[in-house]
Amino acid sequence: MSITADHRRQQVIELLLNNPDGLSPSEISERVGVSRQTITTYLKELETEGVSKVEGTYRYAIDAREHFRPMHLSLSHVWLLYLQLRRVVRANLHKDSQYSTLLRRLETLLHEEIADHLVPQDTEQVSHRSRLFADLVYAWHDEKYVEIQYQALHRKGMLRHVIAPWWFEASVWSDSLYLIGGVHGKTTDDEPMMLKLERIQSVRMTNDSFIRPDPQDILNYLKPPWGISLRIPKPVEVV
Repeated sequence: MSITADHRRQQVIELLLNNPDGLSPSEISERVGVSRQTITTYLKELETEGVSKVEGTYRYAIDAREHFRPMHLSLSHVWLLYLQLRRVVRANLHKDSQYSTLLRRLETLLHEEIADHLVPQDTEQVSHRSRLFADLVYAWHDEKYVEIQYQALHRKGMLRHVIAPWWFEASVWSDSLYLIGGVHGKTTDDEPMMLKLERIQSVRMTNDSFIRPDPQDILNYLKPPWGISLRIPKPVEVV
């Protein structure tokens, strides 16, 4: 896509961010200075960036939670970013639709020669797990408790938890990702619950609100034993 088209797509995003009630394709066309048909194409392409039609209208709006401002990276930073993203690809996580969308966005930050070799030309798979993760992220953003169904290790039945999503963290020793949160009805002083994301089977956002603790407090709690055990009060020498 040409630089001019990229610039116009960014204009569309800025217009929608500045008009939270939405704009019609005709209104966007008039302000950007291109045909309505071209704007319709842009709106379709921008669905992965949170642009969607306002229900029951002909207007389009953008979910600010889905949008991030562009970054400018040096070539050395591009290579560092590429190397970390290749870990995701080599673990085959790029086949998950949520990761695939993320990689497509980040590819635009990379040098063209590098970006062309980031992701194999595989068919993207629609992932139920991606939608669950998105729901958890929205609950974290909106500070809402969620009711989840959880398949614990070596347990036949599902467990039900109502939990406040405080943070997300990666395991040191594997590709596993974890939800860290507080159980509904308990104070933030209680030991947080750690839930493996891949074992969460369903997510339902509730109307009950919570206040997130300071993320640094959570990270400090995890620092010494994370990935081994959360119940060791201090490092233990093993001979």
